Amino acid sequence: MTTPFMTTLADCVLLAQLPPYEPLRRKLERAVVVASEAVPADVATMNSRVRYTDGAQQRVARLAYPASAGGPGLLSVLTPVGAALLAENRGPESVFIVAGAITVVLTLAALLLPSIRELE
Repeated sequence: MTTPFMTTLADCVLLAQLPPYEPLRRKLERAVVVASEAVPADVATMNSRVRYTDGAQQRVARLAYPASAGGPGLLSVLTPVGAALLAENRGPESVFIVAGAITVVLTLAALLLPSIRELE
């Protein structure tokens, strides 16, 4: 991660109430709490819709709290991929996830603006 993990106070409070998950806990410990408008536009935050590559496969998902992550296109921050993408910058940087003996390389390709329907 090239910039500190920035989060709003509201997200920080909600994220801290989730069940313990070590990768997310480590990010919260480094979190810099700022106003929403101070988070850089190229940083993936809660509810960001992201396009990322998972190895050779490109995927699109919205970073979500676990309670709402059951639907299609929603990625819980309590999953290895969701926690890894949270607070990452768009660009060539990759995130390595080690789960047992499995390493996955993720690259955040884009933050996508929500459609009008999603804003309603």
